[in-house]
Amino acid sequence: MRSRAFSLVELLTAIGIVALLIGLVLPTLARTRDKGRSTVCLSNIRSCGQVSLMFAADHDGWLSVGSSQPGFDTLINPDAAPKTWVEHLAPYWDEQEGALICPSDKSPHFETPEPVTGRLRDSSYVVNGMLWYGDRWRPRSDGGIDLHLASVKRPTYVVLLGERIGGTPLAVIDLIVVEQPGHEDGQEGLGIDDEPQISIDLHGDGSNYAFLDGHAALHPWEQLMKRDRVPNNGRVWEINRLNPLFGR
Repeated sequence: MRSRAFSLVELLTAIGIVALLIGLVLPTLARTRDKGRSTVCLSNIRSCGQVSLMFAADHDGWLSVGSSQPGFDTLINPDAAPKTWVEHLAPYWDEQEGALICPSDKSPHFETPEPVTGRLRDSSYVVNGMLWYGDRWRPRSDGGIDLHLASVKRPTYVVLLGERIGGTPLAVIDLIVVEQPGHEDGQEGLGIDDEPQISIDLHGDGSNYAFLDGHAALHPWEQLMKRDRVPNNGRVWEINRLNPLFGR
């Protein structure tokens, strides 16, 4: 008995069904992949925050918020070579160096120096430079800055680390140092004069942050920084989880 061959219509129908199934499955796979990357990133930034707290525990509560801002280190100590926060904590990384990279971070500057500064990116994460607003901080002889944790009354509330953006000179600079939203639409980050400094939507509707009590969480930007909409009350921010003195 001879088997019947597929007709052209049947073949095209089968191809159409397969294409439809692929179209339904691929977005789900992409979301699953992105969720997996976000989960790994969250674990990594938590580990980086805990390494920073280990440093503080070994130094009488002084937390390194080292600076790589151009010129800042040499103002503190003219003989100091500028160091990143990662370099300041070098003895503490050991097996944790893999935690410095977010799998969603595709910045080219891990391998190619950022053209303005000539520096390589050594981490996906950026220190909250507004920790300097704390009322107990000190310069170090190696050009860094330390903040005493006792000056932060709500460590569960205050950000220690966020996620760097991928481009511009700020891709290799360590500190978020401003209180001005970079873009009113909330799509890019935090900066002075609309210059973005931090990624706020790397994982869909938010990015990952490590906090001064050692926990980490994914937040939309509006849960961290939100302008006060009440006029003439003397406040700029309704929510400000970068400033360690806010909300005391």
